[in-house]
Order: sequence, then structure tokens, then C-alpha cells
Amino acid sequence: MCDICVMNSVKERMLSRRDLFRVSGVAMVGGAALAASTMAPAALAAGHSKVEDMTYAYDEQFPTYFGEPGIKYDQKFKFDEHGFNLFELSVNEHTGTHMDAPLHFSADGQSVDEIPVENLVVPLCVIDIRETVARDDDAQVTPGDIKAWISKNGPIP
Repeated sequence: MCDICVMNSVKERMLSRRDLFRVSGVAMVGGAALAASTMAPAALAAGHSKVEDMTYAYDEQFPTYFGEPGIKYDQKFKFDEHGFNLFELSVNEHTGTHMDAPLHFSADGQSVDEIPVENLVVPLCVIDIRETVARDDDAQVTPGDIKAWISKNGPIP
């Protein structure tokens, strides 16, 4: 989940999903890369084959860095009473799919808004370990998983 300064920075340079499909070609990109309209069109035109939505909805059971609930929410406005719904959210910033700023673990590291956006657009591959995770919730990608992926698909981009 993003800090408010990150969300505002991303919003200012956002490439919407609608804009994404106006660009010729489609890309396989990570979530942060989609936020970079100044960089994304060039990346999309580079011949990638598809878009992967890597978002994941989470709730109070979503695992977090500190083991705290993934999200707490309190409904402040209800549609039947106010004409709209609004929840107040409380989220640990180390929750869900997010980019960890070097500043989190360093006295003088970069904050998210200081990381050049061109450093956020990269090729990727998905190493599917769903079968392993079904047997072991704490499973992690292993060197064997990586070697098997390379054997089947070629070098990791």
C-alpha cells in the first residue's frame, strides 16, 4: 500500500488503463510502471506481448511485515443515509504489493518520489509456484524453481 505522498506523486503522472490500450502494442509490466506516463508509452511500444494485472485485494487476514491485520476499515458514510459510501482505512505501509523505498531501511536512502521513474519499468517473468504454496503456505521461490522456468522458457528477461 502506498503512502499519501507516493499516491499523489503517482496520480500526477498516471497512465490510466484506458490510456494504456490506446498505445500501440501491449506490455507486461509491474504495477509501479503503469504509473509512469512519461516512460510507459515507450516501454509499451518495445514489443511486449501482454499486460499483467498484479493487483491483489486484501483484507484483515492478508499477511503483513509485522503480522498485524492487513487493513482496518471503518465505514464513516453509508449510501442509504448519505448518498455515498466512504470508509476510513488504516493500513500498515508494509502491506500488500508495494514498492519499498530505500529510505525505509536507511538513514539517507531515497524516498519513493525520489526514485527515477525510468528505474521502475523493467521486463518481468512469472514463476508460478501455486502448487507448492497449496502444500506449504510459507513456500518461497527456490533456485530449482528458477532453473526449471529458465529450462522451459529461456533466459529471464
